[in-house]
Amino acid sequence: MRAGIVYIKVPINSIQYENISGDVTFLKESIKMYGLLQPVGIVPKDNGYKLLFGKRRIKACKELGQKYIHAVLISVRED
Repeated sequence: MRAGIVYIKVPINSIQYENISGDVTFLKESIKMYGLLQPVGIVPKDNGYKLLFGKRRIKACKELGQKYIHAVLISVRED
């Protein structure tokens, strides 16, 4: 088995995730002021990616009108 982690910038629309409810106003203000400090986690899925962690961050970035987000691409494969 091999595992790999790569930091990439991906289009938000290429990531599959479940919508969440809740207020992300404070998080949006933080992202506007400092940028996204912690990337979201994704894995390859079909022709895009599936979100593993970072639902609030992706929601905040999407509400801010960002088209791309920094992500950690996690890949595991059997040899």
